[in-house]
Amino acid sequence: MQAAFKRFPVACLVMGWVVFVVSLIIFLVHIASADGAKYLYHKEGNENDSSSSGPVIELLAPSSKQDGPIKPNFLFEPSSDHSPPPARVVEFYAPWCPHCQHYAPKYIKLAKAVTAKHPEIEFHAVSCTAHNKLCNDQNVNGYPTLKLYREGSYEALEFKVKDAKVNNVLFRLGFEVSEKSESHNNHEDQSDKKQIARVVPFRMHDVHDAWNDAALSFEFALKTGIFMTNGPLSKEESSTFRSWLELLTKTLPIQMSKTHDIVTMLLENFEEACQSQSNLS
Repeated sequence: MQAAFKRFPVACLVMGWVVFVVSLIIFLVHIASADGAKYLYHKEGNENDSSSSGPVIELLAPSSKQDGPIKPNFLFEPSSDHSPPPARVVEFYAPWCPHCQHYAPKYIKLAKAVTAKHPEIEFHAVSCTAHNKLCNDQNVNGYPTLKLYREGSYEALEFKVKDAKVNNVLFRLGFEVSEKSESHNNHEDQSDKKQIARVVPFRMHDVHDAWNDAALSFEFALKTGIFMTNGPLSKEESSTFRSWLELLTKTLPIQMSKTHDIVTMLLENFEEACQSQSNLS
């Protein structure tokens, strides 16, 4: 009986954390759906404007319904005779994912740097919100996911985002990398190792650390997941936001008093909070 009592707080901790994370994910998905933002590299109404995305080619959903699934030539071998596809890099992402939003400028920068050396290499982007079935067929299990394809090949080479440096990409695609480039690449790797070496050593977290981590996750969601545009939230977005806050008031553990206070303040000043990102702080 005593052992069961000791395990009970831990069970409550796990259940509270699961409810919080699930509700956060549901909220982010609803916000993205309400906003209608399906793409990160393509702006609606600017089909001919590629200045912001550079050489990155966004796979757009067809304007009208078509028979059968979408099978782009850079992922699937066409049934008819076509010239061999060039070497290419493909990013699978979700527009509502904060990691994908933060990585998008880096992917554009990478594409510009690689194509400056080898213009024949293509960079593609596939939104898993607009092309959910396609991403499932490609076994995309996380965002963002990078896959490389060598010239004439449809066999994907998995590639970690953290390894996506210019010379690494060229090497994996089968291009020669000069000794000077390799030296520069090694210098970048050493810099990364130095940064990793400065990370605080791991220590066991207790219950108080868990509450603090959950509170930080909530604050991060407020900073990165609420306002996807510069204007105020739409009526549908505001409704989703309120529903999420009300859900949190019922499910957040009482130990997260600071987060409870923030949620209460947002609900009391809800109309003002929906006007801009600055009003959430």
